[in-house]
Amino acid sequence: MKSRRIRSLVLVVAVVMVLCLMISGLALAGANHWTTNGPYGGNIYALAVDSAGTVYAGTGINHGSTGGGVFKTTNGGTSWIQTGLINTTVMALVVDSAGTVYAGTNGNGVFKTTNGGTSWTPINTGLTNTTVMTIVVDSAGTVYAGTNGSGVFKTTNGGTSWTQINTGLANRAIVTSVTAVAVGTAEAGTGSGGGRGGAEGRGGAKPS
Repeated sequence: MKSRRIRSLVLVVAVVMVLCLMISGLALAGANHWTTNGPYGGNIYALAVDSAGTVYAGTGINHGSTGGGVFKTTNGGTSWIQTGLINTTVMALVVDSAGTVYAGTNGNGVFKTTNGGTSWTPINTGLTNTTVMTIVVDSAGTVYAGTNGSGVFKTTNGGTSWTQINTGLANRAIVTSVTAVAVGTAEAGTGSGGGRGGAEGRGGAKPS
């Protein structure tokens, strides 16, 4: 009789502990932890948000051959839609004031869409290096692209043509950060020296 009571008590304690763990887990998930509903297309390398609140995510190719491209959500991440550039690693995204989205890719240059990703157009005339690590746009609409090995390029005509702008940029190997500022100029941070603003940038120079 006594052993039966002990077993019953142990069972009750075990049930209470499980319920406590479940409740605390739900509380943590809601209050202190991030949850995800995607996008499930590979690693996410870039995020951009337009003026309407649409979020774009640039993803990488998964398992060596599939995935990648750009996804978007119009409901805060509840659901995601694949918008194109499938099987392409998208390293960088930016949205200008008109809502045009620019995507910098690993080996395929820069693409843009003016219709929310329904179609994408390659814009690489003058862009001699198509591995684009970062991309930004300033208040005047000038777009800057940081490349892996050829420094910084800019376009003032929406990507119809690109111009290399590396005067004073000491190290052109890996531009990891290009930041547009209020006056419409850009500062570039390189992987191992030169420029300003990069993860490991040393010294400083503004491209012209």
